[in-house]
Amino acid sequence: MTVAAVFLTVSIASCGRKDTDSPFRRIVDRPVQLEVDNNNFLDVSVYAVAGGVSLRIGDVGVKNKGTFTLDPDRISMVSGVQVLVDPIGSDRTYLSPTVYPYGGATLELSVGAYIDQSFLSVR
Repeated sequence: MTVAAVFLTVSIASCGRKDTDSPFRRIVDRPVQLEVDNNNFLDVSVYAVAGGVSLRIGDVGVKNKGTFTLDPDRISMVSGVQVLVDPIGSDRTYLSPTVYPYGGATLELSVGAYIDQSFLSVR
């Protein structure tokens, strides 16, 4: 009975502890910046797509630039992140390839005049 009580106490005490040496700790520990340069003829809505879930980041007006911060809890080196651009009033979209940014990285998204000319780069 004493061994079971000790095991239970140790198990409960370790539940709230974060193991910094765990291989499952968060990889991206600093925010990732997303810089959007909208050269399209329409305003665009921008989404981050990670792990099959899309998160609306914001809007960028016609021929404008916008800077956004992506939450590091939403970025994973395992699933990566894609950027979806949806021009308002158009039935066409752009979905970037999957990128795997590190903490503090900057994603540069250039939205083309024609949505198919868009591209994403990491610096």
